Amino acid sequence: MTSGVGINASVGSGNYNGAFASLKMNDWHGLTAQSNFTWSKALGMGAFAQATSQYTAEDVFNLKQMYGRQGYDRKFVYNMFVVYSPPFYKGQHGLMGRVLGGWTIAGIFTAGSGTPNEVYTTTGDSEEFGSGDNNNFFSNQNAIPIGPVQSGHAYFDPTQNASCFGCTGQLPYNIFKNGSAAANSYRNPILGLDTRDGGAGSLNGLAYWNMDFSL
Repeated sequence: MTSGVGINASVGSGNYNGAFASLKMNDWHGLTAQSNFTWSKALGMGAFAQATSQYTAEDVFNLKQMYGRQGYDRKFVYNMFVVYSPPFYKGQHGLMGRVLGGWTIAGIFTAGSGTPNEVYTTTGDSEEFGSGDNNNFFSNQNAIPIGPVQSGHAYFDPTQNASCFGCTGQLPYNIFKNGSAAANSYRNPILGLDTRDGGAGSLNGLAYWNMDFSL
């Protein structure tokens, strides 16, 4: 056997806990708005569709080995929408009514914290705890941090290239301020020493925000 031990069955578990708050205002002088804030945590043993037949447990004899953050875990999520209908010229009578009446202004704002990012081991995504060989099976094995890693921003460094640790495509952008130093701050998991290695990711991704506006 060259591919290690694999398991294809829905035998994992997960949990989601969250709290949310909403504020709403209906047609106050033409203004309608709603604001929602969610604070949550999603933990489990990996979340994939049943069709993902190559995904396997890190250690089929200890499923808790892969327990950690789910891939869709976001600590904070916020969204707000505002719709304003000016109260004047609602009837749109006459030339001025046709020009100035009937307008609606709307905006939607969304923001959230980052999802977990997996830090691969030198074996790719498997083998450290007896799972597949990253050809027939793969799992969510993360490298273990052994030192502080400065990240959380989109750093720009024109001296970097696509082969740098953490780079995306051909662009000189990096989630790490110093990619080489970040790579040296991780090691492969050690069987018998490391009991968990981060779930879907041990490194938090970048936060996001978006604003849409319509008239």
